[in-house]
Amino acid sequence: RRQRQMCIRDSKIIFLYHISYYKNIKEKISMLNNDIIANFLGFCNVTIDKICEKDDFIKISLSTTPESQICPCCKNKTSRIHDYRLQKVKHTPFRNKPVLIILKKRRYICISCGKRFYKKYHFLPKYYRSSNTLYESIIKVLKRIAYGYRNFNNLRNRVMMLCFG
Repeated sequence: RRQRQMCIRDSKIIFLYHISYYKNIKEKISMLNNDIIANFLGFCNVTIDKICEKDDFIKISLSTTPESQICPCCKNKTSRIHDYRLQKVKHTPFRNKPVLIILKKRRYICISCGKRFYKKYHFLPKYYRSSNTLYESIIKVLKRIAYGYRNFNNLRNRVMMLCFG
């Protein structure tokens, strides 16, 4: 009987080990997929929290990990977080659907001078509501006009889709 109990206990331990191992692999694969998607979209040092694809648009939720920042006022390092805010950002269309990014912005507070400031994002300039890649794609389309674009209706539709979703 004692041997049987030992065998059952050992099999439970092995089973739990396999489940935890599978969960770790699954988490690593999902993190790798998130990194690939983030790099494909032109983002680095961000985490993709959620991707929601509807009939008429794609919504991507992004966040970042907290890290110490340099105060723009007094140049001291701070890692104290003041608050969070969600910002909607337009991105380049994907599969002829407008892409809306929901960015969880983090606002820091300087311990020395009390200044509050946001973390800087390389893909989003200050005060902008559209990503750099959206502006770059609009410029590419407008350059086609300068070099002669034969079908004006197609060009107009493309620019309208990029600008207004």
